[in-house]
Amino acid sequence: MKYAFIDYENLHSLDGLELQNYKRIFLFIGANQTNIRLTEKFDDEINVTFVTIKDVSSNNVDFHIAYYLGKLDATVDKNIEFHILSKDQGYNGICSFIRHQRENRHCSRIAPAVSEPLALPKPDESSKQKIEIIFKEYKSFMVKREKKHLPTKTQSLRNNIHNQTSLKGLEKQDVNNVIIKVINKLSQEKLLKITDSKVSYP
Repeated sequence: MKYAFIDYENLHSLDGLELQNYKRIFLFIGANQTNIRLTEKFDDEINVTFVTIKDVSSNNVDFHIAYYLGKLDATVDKNIEFHILSKDQGYNGICSFIRHQRENRHCSRIAPAVSEPLALPKPDESSKQKIEIIFKEYKSFMVKREKKHLPTKTQSLRNNIHNQTSLKGLEKQDVNNVIIKVINKLSQEKLLKITDSKVSYP
């Protein structure tokens, strides 16, 4: 018997996850996610528990999954396998920890090859259009947040743009260049100001 813990913020889709193989499914949805993608059909019902994350903060979904892993590890039969469905290698540590307890259980991270419905242009489209999309996504995120909760260091800002836009989960080929240009555009639009490595907001 197997339980699945799905980091939907990381995968962006439920297709190709072989959900029919799991007795229970815990689906963790990030605060900025407003819809779920599932086009597959199943012969039988599947048991899904939705865990919706209300607050936006770094690694918030990861912490919620870790909480559920600990809670269920202490209460359900040790013969039940735990599978974390995510491309985030940060889960490898907690899986190893669970496997090596005195009363251990099988726990592993599975990184399915899921096609992500990102709004980014195709490679043959201009990088200018790509930058504009990411700029609008992050600008929308900024207006929903109090200024005191926005990043105050340039590195934190770069990480935040990566995590709160369609860039998250992409191969990091030209991601860094896009982020730099998005930050420049945010500065030009006077949405933020950078002095040395510090970020402030008008």
